[in-house]
Amino acid sequence: MKIKKIKFLLPYCLIIILLILGNFFSIPVKAISASNILPPHQSGELLIKLKNSQQIYKFKFQNDNELQELIKFYQEQKDVELVEPNYLYQAALIPNDQYYDEQWYLEKIQAPNAWNITTGTNLPIIAIIDSGVDIDHPDLKNNIWTNSKEIANNGIDDDQNGFTDDFYGWDFVDNNNNVKPTIKEPYSDIGLKHGTVVAGVVAAEGGNKEGVAGISWHAKIMVIKALDNAGVGDTLTVSKAIDYARVMGANIINLSFVGEGNSQTLETAIKQAYEADIMVVAAAGNEVKDGVNMNTSPRYPACHNGPNGDNWVIAVGSLDANDVKASFSNYGSNCLDISAPGVGIFSTVYYNNNNDKYKKYYERGWTGTSVSAPQIAGAAALIKSLRPELPFNQIKKIILQNTDNIDETNKNLKGFLGNGRLNLIKSISNALMATPETSIQPKRIITSPVSAGGPHIKIFRKGILEQQFFAHDEKFRGGLSLAGYTTNEQLKIVVGLGKGTYPWIKIFSNTNTLIEKMSAFAENFRGGVEVTAGQVNADKEIEIVATAGVSGGPQIRIFNELGLVKSSWFAFDKKERTGLNLTLSDMDRDGLEEIIVVRKSGLSEIKIFDFWGNLKKSFYPYGNKFYGSLNIASGDLDNDGFGEIVTVKSTGVNPEIKIFDHEGKLKSSFFPFVKKTGNGANIALGDVNGDGLKDIVVGSGIGMEPQVKVFNMNGVLELNFLAYDKRFRGGVKVAVEK
Repeated sequence: MKIKKIKFLLPYCLIIILLILGNFFSIPVKAISASNILPPHQSGELLIKLKNSQQIYKFKFQNDNELQELIKFYQEQKDVELVEPNYLYQAALIPNDQYYDEQWYLEKIQAPNAWNITTGTNLPIIAIIDSGVDIDHPDLKNNIWTNSKEIANNGIDDDQNGFTDDFYGWDFVDNNNNVKPTIKEPYSDIGLKHGTVVAGVVAAEGGNKEGVAGISWHAKIMVIKALDNAGVGDTLTVSKAIDYARVMGANIINLSFVGEGNSQTLETAIKQAYEADIMVVAAAGNEVKDGVNMNTSPRYPACHNGPNGDNWVIAVGSLDANDVKASFSNYGSNCLDISAPGVGIFSTVYYNNNNDKYKKYYERGWTGTSVSAPQIAGAAALIKSLRPELPFNQIKKIILQNTDNIDETNKNLKGFLGNGRLNLIKSISNALMATPETSIQPKRIITSPVSAGGPHIKIFRKGILEQQFFAHDEKFRGGLSLAGYTTNEQLKIVVGLGKGTYPWIKIFSNTNTLIEKMSAFAENFRGGVEVTAGQVNADKEIEIVATAGVSGGPQIRIFNELGLVKSSWFAFDKKERTGLNLTLSDMDRDGLEEIIVVRKSGLSEIKIFDFWGNLKKSFYPYGNKFYGSLNIASGDLDNDGFGEIVTVKSTGVNPEIKIFDHEGKLKSSFFPFVKKTGNGANIALGDVNGDGLKDIVVGSGIGMEPQVKVFNMNGVLELNFLAYDKRFRGGVKVAVEK
């Protein structure tokens, strides 16, 4: 049927249909753009809906000629509600690469859905530290990184980095610029192909009608050879390779190899990469039969995570097509961060036209954590392409926090396979919405002896001593109460002198300069002063909150930094003489910190007050019949806006940490010390590792080594160090700067 005829006959047909169907609806016709080029649609097809019908009618024309004119014509017909082309949609971007159907794992990790958002750019640089990469491979050659400051093969170290003609990278095995695998002894098939296989998984060029698609279609591959042609390397060679990657601007480093030795040399190289905001990804390793538990048999570099709980390396384990741990894959809650498919992977391989054994560009059947790790490296490259302003510590968290749960298929290994299986679309979607994290400076820990030691203040950051001084006469043995806060980039340490001397509060800078001294109570009081600091009213200034120590009454006094009393009231009956312990936290999300107190002895009741002494909440953390001594600390441990209260007995062996929510309900508990020794513990809360979450800092009680231990809210140890000489047994008081 010719277009001209149908153009004039169709309105009459529509009118007949309208008469049959009945009443009309007064719905305006939806207009569409009359641009010269329509979005993708079925050629020559229009969809038409009448005002009094739910039926959509499809009309087929010979081609797209005059389609725009037809659309405009029918939009003007009063009985037509809608007219539009029959648009085309794609559920997900599917690459046109020749062997894409062989890459089953890409669907498993939802790569096609992620590629609808981004297929990546050529900005991220991924260092493949391995056995070399076939840089002439048709699916890799366009993604090979080149050193723009070096002129190829001119025999001159143009960029003066110590490596002559390192145009494509460097071979640290033979100390030359040939980064391709080489058929020379010793060599093996796996060794020759390994680096090229890894490179193909992470960044084979996608959408080029050639071979396979990498996770990131366009990321640049920096080739660094640290394993020989048999796939074997050593500490020094690998460490030099990591240093080279860092210096030459790599954003991501992939280490698809494993060993058993815990090398300080390698750890130092990884630490420096981590501090340079480079994401290091490593294979968890394989065993011939069953994988090993890395909690008891650590493997490296997967387990190089730093002494202070920093996650320097993302360790990757392998799964089969059913999300079951691959039999060969190592596992463990201490090292493994995430899992990814690692069985029967199809990828690029080393090609050599002069050797019949190596005349294939691609192979199926690659199995091992070596092919799981580059999937995570590729995921990081995709996110960095999409959001280049995000630091890699944040990208790392995005990937790890947006996995698929695999507990049901690995019921005997819950918690031992990392956070779950990689999910690219979840990671990419969350990266789109992420607000860039600023670099969070870890808060400092402030310590002093509980008793028997002098008033010796020490200031640590991540376990490293920054400053120390004496806050009072060195011969004084009455102990101190501590608090710390930073204003105008200056750390201030608030000290309450313990029993046996003046009831003074002293404020020092972290350079041992006395800024202010004030009397908390009458000068003749000798029971000691407990102090804390924070914002407890709406003037946005820091207040010093004080109460009496042993033998003192339960009076709360609130001062400004100059010693002016701003509020004063009693937390318990004014006749009591038990003394109080106190802490501050925002317990109701009003932006102001509440004052939380508990008796030093007697009935252990926790009370929560506002600035004016109005009681807001009280509860008995150990029941209403427990009489004893508690130390308390508080802060928002889970970032929900409500403070948690943490308690520990200040006397007794093997003290238990208990965590209560803002309503006084027990959330969790754990024991910070294994040995049943010592006498209680001391606690403080603050973000001492810079991850944005408050940690629980525990100082050992009297009778133990002077340990400071740092735990997350789940009781996982993150840091452990000695605050004083290991022979000291007087206990450690702790505070964390605000």
